[in-house]
Amino acid sequence: MRTDASMRTSDPHIYAAGDVAELDGRVTGLWEPARQQALTASDSLLGLERSWQPEPLAVRGKLKSVDLVTLGTLPPSSERYTGIVVGSGRGRAVRQLALDRDGRIAAAAFVNAPLWIGEIEAAMRYGQDLRPLTGALSERHWDILRAPHSVAA
Repeated sequence: MRTDASMRTSDPHIYAAGDVAELDGRVTGLWEPARQQALTASDSLLGLERSWQPEPLAVRGKLKSVDLVTLGTLPPSSERYTGIVVGSGRGRAVRQLALDRDGRIAAAAFVNAPLWIGEIEAAMRYGQDLRPLTGALSERHWDILRAPHSVAA
């Protein structure tokens, strides 16, 4: 069911949360967003001002010697997506970023490359424009994410 940010459906007496709730064309399908939606819906039912805004989803898994972390929605929505910055590490390590038109991170994937995940999560959270850093990131200079001008620094 489509909802607004207070989790109200088109019927003002019906609220939705979790797998049945769609906000801005997205259904999250994960426990933590569903829990936050339910809290928002219950506050809204009580007349409290509260709205739910989806945060970039982080999925972490370990698959038989492959460590995988994804942030955001993969693949990113086509109307916002403009480019990818890829930085491969040593051996089987890969880091990949998909940026939107404003240079913000739409999605990220890390395979056997746990370093820099915290900095990328911070850049996503604060909507940092990474366009000035794409050259350095493409050339594997990810330490630029810890520079003084960086959000994550």
